[in-house]
Amino acid sequence: MHADYPANDITVLIYLTPDLPYDCGTSLWQHKRTGVSDAVSSKDAKRLGMKLSELKMN
Repeated sequence: MHADYPANDITVLIYLTPDLPYDCGTSLWQHKRTGVSDAVSSKDAKRLGMKLSELKMN
């Protein structure tokens, strides 16, 4: 999973392609095994019984 740091640094993409299908472009995903859908945190690591550094590598 990709996450940008710092978390409050936001990049916006504007697609200017005419008649582009609705399902193209940026998508949001959730990691199946961990349930993480955002930048990992120490709270996620604790919930999963992992070290934060270990979780960031997965």
